[in-house]
Amino acid sequence: MSEKKQKGYRNVLAKICLVLGTFFNPLGFDAAFALVMKFTESYILTDIIFYSVALLFFGLYFILSRRS
Repeated sequence: MSEKKQKGYRNVLAKICLVLGTFFNPLGFDAAFALVMKFTESYILTDIIFYSVALLFFGLYFILSRRS
């Protein structure tokens, strides 16, 4: 695979990670947050889960976008 195609795939993957990172941020997606809170029965645990997943995807975005 050419280097140009690899950079294109990394850019797309980086943008997908950015979108997923924003989705898992609990400030705007209360329906998903409420669903997870129903299963965990803990606001704090649900908050930690959502911020951790958001942090993971934001980190992946920065790592992937730096390489391209």
